[in-house]
Amino acid sequence: NNPGSSIIKTEPVGGFHAGFLPAGLLLNSTTGAITGTPTAGSRATDYQVTAYNNFGKGTATVNIAAPASNANLAGLTPSTSTLSPAFNADSTSYTINVTGETATIKLTPVVADASAIATVNGAEVVSGKSSAQLPLIVGNNIIPVVVSASDNSTTKTYNVTVKRATTPNLASLTINLGTLDKPFNPDSLTYRVVLPNGTAQLEIIPTAADPTATIVAGGGSYAIPSGTIGYKPLRTYNNEFAMVVTAPNGATKTYTLNIYVQPSVNAGLTNLLGTQGLTLSPVFDPAQHTYSGTVGFDKTYFTVVATAAMQSTAIRYNNLFTRYSNQESGEMDLNVGLNAIPVVTTAEDGTTQENYTLLITREGAAN
Repeated sequence: NNPGSSIIKTEPVGGFHAGFLPAGLLLNSTTGAITGTPTAGSRATDYQVTAYNNFGKGTATVNIAAPASNANLAGLTPSTSTLSPAFNADSTSYTINVTGETATIKLTPVVADASAIATVNGAEVVSGKSSAQLPLIVGNNIIPVVVSASDNSTTKTYNVTVKRATTPNLASLTINLGTLDKPFNPDSLTYRVVLPNGTAQLEIIPTAADPTATIVAGGGSYAIPSGTIGYKPLRTYNNEFAMVVTAPNGATKTYTLNIYVQPSVNAGLTNLLGTQGLTLSPVFDPAQHTYSGTVGFDKTYFTVVATAAMQSTAIRYNNLFTRYSNQESGEMDLNVGLNAIPVVTTAEDGTTQENYTLLITREGAAN
């Protein structure tokens, strides 16, 4: 605290000095001899020993190994659940039970001797630090924790069996047509696919995460072996395909695929014929929408038969009768002279239409 004072570094006048040595070893400052018995193991390490005298100093490097045969763990902790039995350095077999949703686990080993090295599943882990994430399959997963003592010969293996419970999850869900509305996720239970009109069947392949799980579809009517094809007959609009996955422990989960088959937008006809002697002109052409014909005075009505490109197309005659493909129209009355009869076809989607006109002439009475 005195103004102008300074700290002066001084070095020993004579003798031998070392910063530190393995625990249990001592340096004789007069003779430079290192003696004692190590009280803890240490791997081969370089130590600096400095000698001082009136003429200066000299430094030498001494490599000292204090090998130990202690390959015990002092602790072992999982990132989830607990060890069974509780950890004991002399017990080398443990079990950890985890849920079916647990896909990975980490282990944290603590070595009893600081010079020992621990590996978890073959990868070296710093004592007191957690291992990398270790992937788990459904069922038993044996994870070895090996401790190697610093004597380079003594090892001890602790085996940890992680039992991942069976799960009623699907691992994947694939279809042969279209695309699911979202990527598959075993925790997402509902999916949708839109298919073009006319799709009559869809192949569905569910694969269980647990190969011993069962998959039942069709309201329980039939089983689908995991990874094989299930067939779903389809109709226009909405179709549902439910898959119930049952794990060996009885747990169940239901996945539902909603399949929407688009309705037809084809309202066209492929043929149009008169009946009871009525001949329409010209010969039917899909591009032609007006047809004519003539009947005698004695014909007070007429009928026709239309063939639609799609069986689901509705055909409305003269705003009176609705029929479908190849069904005879109702009797449409005729006045003497020209009669314009509208024929409107409506596609399965309910909005797409085409308009046809029948120009039927009923002849007048003979004089």
